[in-house]
Amino acid sequence: MCGIHAAISADAGYHKLSAGLERRLRNRGPDHLGVVEAQLRQDDESKSALYLTLTSTVLSLRGDHLGKQPLTDEESGSVLCWNGEAWKLGGKPVEGNDGEAVLSLLTAASSKQGNEDSVLDALRSIDGPFAFIFLDKRAKRLYYGRDRLGRRSLLLKRGDEFLLSSIAEAPAEGWTEVEADGCYTIQLSEASSPREITPIRHDWDQNTALISSIGTFNAALPTATTAPLTSQSPSVEQLQGHLMESLQLRVLNVPIPPKAETSDARVANDGEKVICRAVGGLSRQAMEIRHGQGMGQLSSGLQAEPYSTTARVLLSGLGADELFGGYVRHATAFTRSGYPGLIDELKLDVGRLGKRNLGRDDRVMAHWSREVRFPYLDESLVKWAIELPAWEKCDFDNQGTGCDFEPEKRVLRLLANKLGMRSVATEKKRAIQFGARTAKMESGKVKGTTLILA
Repeated sequence: MCGIHAAISADAGYHKLSAGLERRLRNRGPDHLGVVEAQLRQDDESKSALYLTLTSTVLSLRGDHLGKQPLTDEESGSVLCWNGEAWKLGGKPVEGNDGEAVLSLLTAASSKQGNEDSVLDALRSIDGPFAFIFLDKRAKRLYYGRDRLGRRSLLLKRGDEFLLSSIAEAPAEGWTEVEADGCYTIQLSEASSPREITPIRHDWDQNTALISSIGTFNAALPTATTAPLTSQSPSVEQLQGHLMESLQLRVLNVPIPPKAETSDARVANDGEKVICRAVGGLSRQAMEIRHGQGMGQLSSGLQAEPYSTTARVLLSGLGADELFGGYVRHATAFTRSGYPGLIDELKLDVGRLGKRNLGRDDRVMAHWSREVRFPYLDESLVKWAIELPAWEKCDFDNQGTGCDFEPEKRVLRLLANKLGMRSVATEKKRAIQFGARTAKMESGKVKGTTLILA
């Protein structure tokens, strides 16, 4: 997790962060703060030069050393501000510091003929959550954007300066969230002032039939011979394989947090029990922790003691309900319109993942120098789930007498039972935001889904 910021200025010269915004960026990345300044003279000498100020703060979680940002390529002068985790590049796992690997990928692409398309293709090859700002200095072109599921925050503000930032200053007027619908480019040589800047959007994938630019939704309907979803169904074993692969990327090789002992937790879990059990089979570095500090028990029967977690990584189960039909509205859609209605609702939910609250969640978690990771939102797992028929995810056709598990997210319930967690498999879904009253805050008419920029 990092904080990134870019400012394009004209006559005012290089941008100076306010004390408040610098503090917020440092909260996101307490290990390092760096600034790179670049002056871009226009091809047309009658136009004013543009001044770019690129700022990054770093929360170091990858590789065996601190990758100081902004990352700069000495030969080309290109600069990368990177907030994310590149788990794979071109389908191959990334070893070491991912930000440095992404910079190498982008600078190599920018050196090719027709470099804009090459850079865009390089960006499309990245698997993982990210927001980025990349200056191709030779081409005088700026790239920026969020990954196709919108798992990292990036905000935009336009005016006398063109501003991009992981987090807004206070007050947050004028800031909007960058859409996760593609990558954006700015040809800096064509603008003489920030107000003339016109970003161009490029789709993450040219196949518009893909859901979230990842996969083609399976809208098939069951037939009279379709078998019920059981522990022997192939989707249960397939889900376990995809989930374990996703967790391996997100749990293993997490460095020891500062001021922590080797036995201290490096990864925390938000209470999603299937993830917790699966992680237990991968690494002893993980503990199930719901809060950063409070009273906790290492095992049942022991007296609760005060704790404050050292973990910098939090695993979240977000995405499971959207992928596997876990919301009440999925059951309602099936009751009203059968599988056609359920399929429409599932497709709608998955298609708008990038427009949900992931950017907000990133801003909230990163403020406490923590990175949230979403095992269910791994691109490979999402693609598999999108292309899986609905009755292999949730089985509303077979419920009640003779069936031990609720139809919502049944494939996940069956996996929980297979992992020895029968009480979890039979537990009814409870929405934490309503029990905790965060769905509607008492301080006013602010809903839990309201966009929070600051």
